[in-house]
This record gives sequence, C-alpha cells and structure tokens, in this order.
Amino acid sequence: MARDHAAEWDELGRRDPHWAILSDPGRQGDWADDPFFAGGRAEIDATMREVGPLLVVTDDALDFGCGLGRLTQALAVHFTAVVGVDIAQSMVDGARSRNAFDERVSYVVNTAATLPFDDASFDFGYSTMVLQHVPPKAARRYIAELVRVLRPGGVLVFSELSHRAPTLRNAVRLVVPPFVLRRLRQRRFGWAAAITMHGVRRRRVCAAIEAAGGELISARPDGAGRPVWRSYRYTVRRLPAR
Repeated sequence: MARDHAAEWDELGRRDPHWAILSDPGRQGDWADDPFFAGGRAEIDATMREVGPLLVVTDDALDFGCGLGRLTQALAVHFTAVVGVDIAQSMVDGARSRNAFDERVSYVVNTAATLPFDDASFDFGYSTMVLQHVPPKAARRYIAELVRVLRPGGVLVFSELSHRAPTLRNAVRLVVPPFVLRRLRQRRFGWAAAITMHGVRRRRVCAAIEAAGGELISARPDGAGRPVWRSYRYTVRRLPAR
C-alpha cells in the first residue's frame, strides 16, 4: 500500500508537481516557481504570527509532506534548521534543486509508516493539505509520529479533513458503486485521478494527539475541503514527559 502510494506521488511529481501540491483547477500545467513559493512564504508568515508566541525555542522545524519545499524554505526564515520529508523521490529531487538555504534546509524521502527521526527532534512541526491524501489509519499513525518527534513544549500545526459534507455529490457516492466513480474520475482528470482524498473524524484526531503525549490547543474549521469535506486546522503542544 505504501509503495503504491509512493509510486503514485512520484509520478505526480514528475508530471506536474506544482499542480499536484496546489490543485488550482485553472492552473494545471501553468504554475511558475515565483508565485508558487511566494504563496508559501505568505502562509508561513501568517502561521508564525498566530503561533509564534507559543514557541519557546525556534531552532529546528519539520515540514511533513514537503513536496517541492514551498513551505520548507519559508520556514527557514523563522528557524535555524528545517527538514522537509516527503514520500515521493521526484518531489524531494525537485525540492533539492530549488533549495536556496544550503545546509540550513535538508530533505528526506520516507515511505515508512513511521518518521525517520528520534524522539524530541524538533521545536515545530507543520503539515497542511497532506494528511488528507493518506488513508485514515496511516494518517492517525503519522499524527502520533508528528507529536513524538516534538521536543517538550514544541508546537505542531496541521490540517486534516474530517468527514464528508451533506451535499448532493456525496449522496451520489452512497448509491453509485466505487469502481464506477473511479472510472468517471479517471475520464475527467486523467493522470491526476491518482490524487485521492481521505478524512479522519475530529474526535479520532484528538484521541491520537492525546495518546501520543500532545495537548490540543485548538481545532478550528479551515474550509480547506469545501464544499465536499469538513476540514480542521489543529494546533498542538507536546507535553513534558511524565
């Protein structure tokens, strides 16, 4: 399963990595690096204004699902060292070729169910529009891993879809066989049909955070999955070891 998922995203990374990361319907095949990375800087700057007061130390940061390093490099403005991790070799290759921070920013390919970092390795973790592409069981495991690698007092911000909204489109899914929907999706989106979406209910996300030793600071709707999904943005602090 993990190998298939990695292969799908490796193919997406070779075909059109910008669009696979930011799937703007009007920009398939038409994303340039400058506006793509500028949007990442704006996103991280806004995030740091929001959670900066919670951070005690700003040495090491982790970007989970880094893609081309759009947010990894933006984090490097605020942290001493940043690591980006992604499942796709093509994405990491693209990120390394665009890296403007030399040794301060590094990238790692990881296809395992766990993260390749020691406990308490980072002061900050960030992941947005990534876990929604991971099957629910694996997503809960990665949430626990993201908490594990935080230092006590460290902060994690991530987004995750929760559940499908009560829409006509979702009602159709209840009566149309899944293989028919897959074929229709492939006809409409072609190779981009590999971009699948999953969700984890908020209560299960919160349970995974707590079980891993994290403290939920906030879980607020972010509208990222509209109109099909309900989505939340979570802010978490790593509790001291007991």
